[in-house]
Amino acid sequence: MSITEAIDTSTATGRMFLKIVGIFAEFERENLAERLRLGFERKAREGHSLCTYASYGYDRKRGEKMQTIVPEEAEVVRRIYHMFLHDDYTQHHIARVLNAQNISTKKGKTWSNIIIRQTLTNPNYVGKVRYGVNDESRYFEVDGHHEQIVDDETFNQVQDKLQKMQKITHTKRPTSGVYFCGVLYCPVCGGKYSSKWNYKTDENGKKVGANPGYRCTNSVLNRTTTCTNWVQISHARLERAFAQYIENYADFTETNPDTATPKIDHAAEMETIAIELRQVERKIEEIMSLFVANTIDFDTYQGMVKISNQRRVELDARMTQLENNETAKTTRIDKREIVANFKANWQTLNNDKRLKFVQKFVKKIIVHGEKIPGTHRKIVIGDIEFNDF
Repeated sequence: MSITEAIDTSTATGRMFLKIVGIFAEFERENLAERLRLGFERKAREGHSLCTYASYGYDRKRGEKMQTIVPEEAEVVRRIYHMFLHDDYTQHHIARVLNAQNISTKKGKTWSNIIIRQTLTNPNYVGKVRYGVNDESRYFEVDGHHEQIVDDETFNQVQDKLQKMQKITHTKRPTSGVYFCGVLYCPVCGGKYSSKWNYKTDENGKKVGANPGYRCTNSVLNRTTTCTNWVQISHARLERAFAQYIENYADFTETNPDTATPKIDHAAEMETIAIELRQVERKIEEIMSLFVANTIDFDTYQGMVKISNQRRVELDARMTQLENNETAKTTRIDKREIVANFKANWQTLNNDKRLKFVQKFVKKIIVHGEKIPGTHRKIVIGDIEFNDF
């Protein structure tokens, strides 16, 4: 019984009026929320900041519409842009430098790769105000009323450099024990499978009996909800399914020997470059240790690291060139070293040679794991995509 509206919900008429009142209440609530969103959007389009917390380098006091620059923080922001653009520091390296100097973020936390990237891509530093960051359909940027910390040219150069940087996903590298790692793809989300080693423990708690397997990196096993494929695939069963698949696959076609080019072995040079790259990395670590221990000042540290980074860039460029040359080889000699015929040779290869074979020839494997009641999980290979060679 509602006292204020005199609605008796024990009757059909009362329940009808209650629903009508509820509909109008819901309408008013949604209408209020829509008016608020329009008000926020209009305020943003006028160049006023709506942020709850001002970006690092700025401050916005309660009741003020415009952000003001915090000089000490603004200098740190300029350093971040300079280190990334002119000193070729990685985002991880920049975070380490700031943390080593006990410089905290706006919220008093340590710097990380993500925070550095957010700083490098924030248009607020060039006098822009953005709205709808989490909604692409409503997102826009307009000129704000606050002062710039970074000039337009520097900001645009940083964005271009970020776009050109190769995105690398740090996953477990394939080994001879799990040589399918890196080419297995989930049929549900399309993501890569990662290797998973399952161990048993004896009575003393020591790990024994390792059983390698694979699982989708986007599945709930990795504590995310982006993929519902929780099936873990045994390496042994996958190996048998792969052998069965290639048993029905056509033979490789050999390259015409008349068109084959001489083989050039770059392995020695690549190994030399790899050794020098490791030496450069150790040198940078030593320089960082000297800087943290206050043995050298920041200018000396910056100069030494810049020289090391330049050498690393040169070595990386040469290594990439050699790797591309190795990948581009399509000679008859290269193929005959690994397989003369796909079917006939797979069973005779050991794990190390199978790893090389998979990395060279196989581009993508779509694999399914089907659970059959009363039996082991059945592994089915849906499709295999081979590299062009």
